[in-house]
Amino acid sequence: MQCIFSTLILLFAALSICAADVSQSNKMQIPHTSFQTPTEYRADNDIRTDAVIVYSDNAERIRSWKEKGYIVQTMYGFRTGPDYIKDHLDEVQTMADGTLHTCGPGSYYMVPTENRIKAAIQYFTNAIAAGTSAVIPEEPEFFAITGYSESFKRAWKEYYGEPWQDQTTSIEARYKSERLKAKMEYDIVKAIMDAAEKQNPSVRRMVACHSAVSYYAWGIIYPHYECLMIPNLQEIIGQVWTGTARTACRYEGQLAERTFENGFLEYSSLYNLARGTGKRMWFLMDPLEDNPDRSMEDYHDNYEKTLVASLMFPEVDAYEVMPWPTRIYGRVPDEFATEISSIIAALQDMHNQKNVQFDMGTQGIATFVADSMGWQRGSPHKSNYDCFYGLTLPLIYRGIPIQVAQLERAPEKGYLDPYKVILMSYDIMKPMKPEYNQALADWVKRGGVLVFFGGTDAYNALPEWWRKRGFESPQEDLYRRLGIDAKLISITRDNSGYTELARTDAPYRKGENRKVYRFDLKPFAKSGTIYVRFRDAYSDDGWGPAVFSVRLISDGKILAQFNAGTEAEKKHISDDFGSILLNDLLRFADADAYWVYRFEVPKGSSPVLEVDMQNQFVVEATSKPTQSNWKLFFTKDSPLLGRHDPSIEVHKKWTLTVSDSYNGGIYKLTNGSGCVVFEHKFGKGRLIHVGIAPSYFASSSNAADLLRAFVAYACDCAGLTYRTQQWMAIRRGKYVAVRTFDGEKRLRGYYVNILDPKIPVIKDPVGPSQKCGLYCDVSSEMSGDPKLLYSSCKVEQKSETGNVTHLRLSGPLKTKGVARIYTGGRSIESVQPAEVKVEQAGDTVLVTLDNNPDGVEVTLNWK
Repeated sequence: MQCIFSTLILLFAALSICAADVSQSNKMQIPHTSFQTPTEYRADNDIRTDAVIVYSDNAERIRSWKEKGYIVQTMYGFRTGPDYIKDHLDEVQTMADGTLHTCGPGSYYMVPTENRIKAAIQYFTNAIAAGTSAVIPEEPEFFAITGYSESFKRAWKEYYGEPWQDQTTSIEARYKSERLKAKMEYDIVKAIMDAAEKQNPSVRRMVACHSAVSYYAWGIIYPHYECLMIPNLQEIIGQVWTGTARTACRYEGQLAERTFENGFLEYSSLYNLARGTGKRMWFLMDPLEDNPDRSMEDYHDNYEKTLVASLMFPEVDAYEVMPWPTRIYGRVPDEFATEISSIIAALQDMHNQKNVQFDMGTQGIATFVADSMGWQRGSPHKSNYDCFYGLTLPLIYRGIPIQVAQLERAPEKGYLDPYKVILMSYDIMKPMKPEYNQALADWVKRGGVLVFFGGTDAYNALPEWWRKRGFESPQEDLYRRLGIDAKLISITRDNSGYTELARTDAPYRKGENRKVYRFDLKPFAKSGTIYVRFRDAYSDDGWGPAVFSVRLISDGKILAQFNAGTEAEKKHISDDFGSILLNDLLRFADADAYWVYRFEVPKGSSPVLEVDMQNQFVVEATSKPTQSNWKLFFTKDSPLLGRHDPSIEVHKKWTLTVSDSYNGGIYKLTNGSGCVVFEHKFGKGRLIHVGIAPSYFASSSNAADLLRAFVAYACDCAGLTYRTQQWMAIRRGKYVAVRTFDGEKRLRGYYVNILDPKIPVIKDPVGPSQKCGLYCDVSSEMSGDPKLLYSSCKVEQKSETGNVTHLRLSGPLKTKGVARIYTGGRSIESVQPAEVKVEQAGDTVLVTLDNNPDGVEVTLNWK
């Protein structure tokens, strides 16, 4: 969907080469910037990057960009249109009800069959013959909700040697289904790489994919690690943009868009996927996004957030600056277009910035993703993705740049060396080889501190290597390698007190079943108190109960009446586990979320509850609810004494994994059922077991504080200074990228504000709370003769003396270019050409011109 880019090295007039010749013949052979387009060359899309990714094997389109000096790369998508489908219906990814899975009308997601492999190879064969320099299959995706096409069923039988199984019937069937999908995606990517290398070994072999963070949140299967290990794969485009990064994620109990924070985690997972392999990583961002219905302010704000998040990783200096300029230029306002050009200019220059300074909280902390995360994202037991965000967002929001590492790479020499503290859980993934556990044990022995969360997960029962070795879970195997003999016990909430009143008969999604439902509560009225719970009937689907209003009547009298979101409703909510109020109009609960209303009624009465409700609901009632919270207390020797509350309450929605031993105890259950949090020294390091599901730490501000308390203690044990702050910032050479949270960040010196279309110079700029900034430090340039400080244009040629500044500037047609120039205390005598606009502000001037990709000669004479 999206792609890459780089920096142009031009030999100016000093070599007596005209700028037009330079632009067409001296593009760098190692590109650092790119963009993707489906069209032939267009002057209004010529954004002056090093490479262009042509989404076509058409020879004329490829040639048209090559003639303009671009390195041309070719992209191929794994979807196809109706013409192919009518004769190959069985190759479309298909859902359980027979629905063909699409990305919109006429764009079908395909099973990677032999036919599709042949089609992809032929496409790239054509492109290579036409002169492309790189092949880029993009978005090789297989969805967790699909797996019902005849082609997939045949692949199952061929691979496993047994009849196909519905993936929702058992955890083993789900794992088998997803592993096969991953293998098929691997096979098609590898086949493309092999064919391209055979045809022309000098052609670069790349793949473009979303991050593991995005794919697994969305229920998409792609084996990041396995494809990384394809020997002849050379480069990866990490596709992060507003559409992925804005995916709502939970922090302090609130499910909301967190574009910078989620984007940072996405970019981190991609960087650490390829780190140290010699395979080049590119980062994507997008000024707009696929959804055409957002406001321009929305696009703009989220673009800046993903941009700044991408710059936090200085080891990556190659960027696909945008996909689809055809949907950007002519649509965005002129000032936004100018800002985009200013950003591209910075990205073009980023690979030249060798000095790096981090201004962040504690570094050296990591967590993991793994290919197996994608195999637990569907029925019959869909993992809770809050497990990932519960271990990461509480740190990101305190300026701590927790890294997202790839579990499968743990055994590689040196891979875990950057980390002193690792937070992890097998509740959301599984180590598919025992070597991964051994690598973690060895890392702890060398001095690492491993904080391990949770321990109760349905997929522990898979007939995998840990079961064959006699362990109930891979966590038990890991603990044994760490010298722990204590038995781990799962303690779950007793839900037997509730009686089911109603359940939807189909997975409604669009309110088709909205009406007022009536429930007889007489059987629960004996005690005078009734509890009614609403939860999701299809927890994997994401369309749980949606309640608009409630009325309770008895013997003709109204006992309670309220709309969702009102103060009257709040008085009746006795337990709320992750429900969401939408526009003060309705309350809903998806996946494992729920809420409970409490009603007081006359004892022995005949109350009837009327609920205006829709979608996928389960309604239950009881007069004797179980206690809502587990109560945990410090052990007498707890090392957290003085660091955190001596007692905590954890909602019983979360299962606890406790030890039958109190050695090294930190928190224990009040009823003596076991030790919930304990530590164990091993070699020079230690394990801290936190037997609370990691999703808990996304549920409230108290839970986030508790996570940070555990991390602070782990840092102390590892010899790290635990430090939080209200911003994350990085200096890459002369560029500074900043994201603030609940505080502001001040820089010292003179800086060009790159995110302002007028690129003003600001002294000691301040980044306000909850904002992103990108600046160019020009402090050392604000003296002497007049000189160019910054330009949104590509600077094709520059000549500067005390009396004359001459520039040749280029940019996409039909856009405005700007240049900020230091005056050196002089004033302008004349400007050529006359249509160039000049505005003076203090000791700088702003030059504004109409861009042209062939270049515009600008001359300023000073007096």
